[in-house]
Amino acid sequence: MRFVFMFVLGLTILVGSYSYAAEGTASISSKRSGLWSDASIWEAGRDGARLEWGGSTAGRCPDDTKDKRVLIGKKILAPAGVTVILDVDIDNEFEVRVYENSALVIPSGRTLKIGRFRPDRHSSMVRQTGGTVICTHLCIDDVTCQYLITGGSMNVGDFILDEGIFIIDDSEAAITSIYVEGEFKALLDTTTKFIAHPGGVTPIQCKDVQLDTYGGEYLVVDVRKYDYAKNGDLVLFSYTGTREGKYDGGPGNPKPQVTIIGADGDVVYDDAEKKIKLTNIRPVPFVKETPAMPKIVPAEWLTYHLTHPGGPGVGMPGDPNPAYFYKGRYHLHYIYKNRSGYAFAHVSSKDMVTWKWHPTVLAKPTTGHGMFSGTGFFTKEGQPAMIYHGQGSGNNHVAFALDDNLDEWTKPIAVKPLDKSGKPVKARMWDPDCWLMDDTYYAISGGRPPLLMKSSNLKDWEYLDLLLHDDMPDIGVDKNEDVSCANMFKIGDKWMLLCISHGLGCRYYLGDFKDEKYLPEFHAMMNWREWDFFAPESLLTPDGRRVMWAWCNVKAANSRQTAIQSLPRELSLPADGVLRIKPLRELKKLRHARKSEGNIIVKSNSSRMLKKISGDSVELSVTIRPTKAKEYGVSVFCDKDGNGFPITFKPESKVLTMGEISPPFELKKNEDLNLRIFLDKGMVEVFVNDRQAAIYMQNHDKENTGISLFSRDGDIKATVKGWKMKSIY
Repeated sequence: MRFVFMFVLGLTILVGSYSYAAEGTASISSKRSGLWSDASIWEAGRDGARLEWGGSTAGRCPDDTKDKRVLIGKKILAPAGVTVILDVDIDNEFEVRVYENSALVIPSGRTLKIGRFRPDRHSSMVRQTGGTVICTHLCIDDVTCQYLITGGSMNVGDFILDEGIFIIDDSEAAITSIYVEGEFKALLDTTTKFIAHPGGVTPIQCKDVQLDTYGGEYLVVDVRKYDYAKNGDLVLFSYTGTREGKYDGGPGNPKPQVTIIGADGDVVYDDAEKKIKLTNIRPVPFVKETPAMPKIVPAEWLTYHLTHPGGPGVGMPGDPNPAYFYKGRYHLHYIYKNRSGYAFAHVSSKDMVTWKWHPTVLAKPTTGHGMFSGTGFFTKEGQPAMIYHGQGSGNNHVAFALDDNLDEWTKPIAVKPLDKSGKPVKARMWDPDCWLMDDTYYAISGGRPPLLMKSSNLKDWEYLDLLLHDDMPDIGVDKNEDVSCANMFKIGDKWMLLCISHGLGCRYYLGDFKDEKYLPEFHAMMNWREWDFFAPESLLTPDGRRVMWAWCNVKAANSRQTAIQSLPRELSLPADGVLRIKPLRELKKLRHARKSEGNIIVKSNSSRMLKKISGDSVELSVTIRPTKAKEYGVSVFCDKDGNGFPITFKPESKVLTMGEISPPFELKKNEDLNLRIFLDKGMVEVFVNDRQAAIYMQNHDKENTGISLFSRDGDIKATVKGWKMKSIY
């Protein structure tokens, strides 16, 4: 498992380091951060202070006698956003605005006393970890804007939550008060989230509460830490004046728009006591659920990639996890989040192409913890088993299948390593993997750096310290690089460690074992941008093929699908030591309506639209003969004028380019270029001469389904075969 995130009713808000800028006196360049007191970062603006790192400085910090506004993160000045950390106390009357992708951090011990305060524009954030915020008016003004308070106090004249997110994270009991002298108002597309500590949560105290319901006022209450058996009701708001509206969809949709995490409960609007509170808090009953596709599948959804079917729950993160072939069926698990927390969805298949969902049985109510990343393996006796990280438990765990359908599992057993003298070891527990080698079980605990332990019985574990051997050569990656989502297996005459790091994405090592340590000899990437290709998992087929999947954390503008899995890939390592990557051969079952076009000649600096082959749910096989052209390839999703999304091979640069990515690839002398291209709505997967592969999500107008060939600085000769692809749903 990979990153820190929050789910707020479908929004994923990454919480990490931020970079900042301001208008009115200062701006900071892309991905930079600075201290408020650093006069060199501030630049005079027409109406106040702008944060502009390296610009024409004002020679002073914001001053309300000279500046009406302080604008942090103006997009035209800092497109990627900036971060400002308040390191001095402010007592001024100017307005502060936080703009696109930027943040203002208010730490413990600092006071920000200003006039109007406005997190404004896309993905802006205020993070108050302590201190005091005093302002005459606070307005959060975009659906992706966020104010997160984890400590300190707030004193606000009026608080307008207008298309934004307000998170009261009181999990450490560090918030002293949230006081609104006038009105707290929640409008369209807003979320108010409370996170309680064992004793409760700091309520919002105000004069009036107005929940003007336009259909999008959401309330989220996280009571996972709250001792409701001891403390009873949880007060969220107290008010002295009036209350209007509720957290629901309004007169046209009176259904409550409330999410309670960690329990069930009822939100009560008690105007006699002038409180909004969560009452009748009780455990969530465990009911087996089975994810299912909707009766009418939206036309824009992917048609032959495995994805979470849209409910219940959300497939985020969507890491593929324990995978097996057992008793005639393939089984795969992946992470999704349902009412009880992080669970393993379970699908099975006869061919790894079409899948059916099983009831969800691996979830917090049955295991005692959330389900985070792990792998599947077989015991010495041939019993399916899994090792995974128990989210919230601080431990890795092993569980064993009890039935042939893998729908029943033993209670998990925590992995507790001991040193050679038998004393407990305080080892970091994170994304594990387990495999059997020479009658001994070995297990990785992932992270930076990865750790290794062994066992003869999967109950008693001996700590072996670091996974990687001291003799590891320089293979282009830091020896201490993060190893998460690990999967170790034999391939050819080597051992492959398939894994990710959070900074690099999916990657792999090839090597062998020496002195009970893994000694890598080679390293290569499988991911080419952000987390597009992430969290791999694999299994061994009955005929000896190694097949892998990865979570494709790509954004599809026309689809809300989650837990998108890559097409299954067959991996092999022949005698030449070069990894082969091929699409699963069973995918050919989806082909129909075959078309072909041969002896296609494309002249230098031109393109040619295919006449017979088009579509955005198709497979293409393109062969281009050796050529001296500088650049050539295939464009997909073309409009009627031939403009589309190019997949370009550049022989001199030795790369294949798609959009923002350029995975390396080199042709051998006099070798054809063979492209296997799979188009699934906006999803593009390309396999190059069985030695490289890449994925990309390219949104396009649904009518743009043309396909063309092109060449630059040289002619090309090509043959193309194409098939329509059937839906797997």
